[in-house]
Amino acid sequence: MNTQILLTEFEKVKRKGFIKTINQNDNGVGRTFEELLGIRENTFGYADYYGIEIKCTSNNEERFITLFSLEPESLNGNVITKIAISYGYKDKKYNEYNVLNTFVNANKTKYISLDYKATLYIDSKRINLLVYDKYEFLVDYSAAWTIERLFEKIINKCMYLAVIKSTRKKFGNCYYVRYDSINIYKFKNIDIFIKAIEKGIIIISFKISLRNKKGTICHHNHGTSFMIKNKDIPKVFEKIS
Repeated sequence: MNTQILLTEFEKVKRKGFIKTINQNDNGVGRTFEELLGIRENTFGYADYYGIEIKCTSNNEERFITLFSLEPESLNGNVITKIAISYGYKDKKYNEYNVLNTFVNANKTKYISLDYKATLYIDSKRINLLVYDKYEFLVDYSAAWTIERLFEKIINKCMYLAVIKSTRKKFGNCYYVRYDSINIYKFKNIDIFIKAIEKGIIIISFKISLRNKKGTICHHNHGTSFMIKNKDIPKVFEKIS
């Protein structure tokens, strides 16, 4: 882990001012910065740059960032997709299919569709996703994340976290971004992380949509994400630079 290399490279990028993003998607700000640093798109579950996970976000303190993605453990295969099919809400275009684009947390039970709601329950070994019907009957508890596996993911992915604040603007038909500031953090400990989940500071989001492949409709899992607001990062990570 080498913070000075990243800080030096960030200052070079910052001096460029507004830069055209490499694509017009929501991930364009992050991908543009990574491209400037020569970082290939990372889908392997490890930190981006010299042991540091890079997160580019806006200056909005209420905005959520994704710390990492981690599917729950289950003997039943892709359990979140199965939960979406059984307890999700109707897709607007293909209303014979259920989808799930929402989040849950541990400090309250919230509706994930018209008839079902969900929350997180944490015991000494696991974070459990509990799904209830509208009459408060528990109908599904098949999804869970072990705390051991969660800790292993954090160590590999975001033990060190660089949060880059940026300003995104549209000029004509293209988006441009200016990278304004950088803070580098170190993960405090797993107990603080779990407490943050218990308090609803860290949420878990799901995004199960539909994909039309040559006339065949299928469910597509975009990933299960652990997310935190910009302003809450110091509650879980210690600023080191």
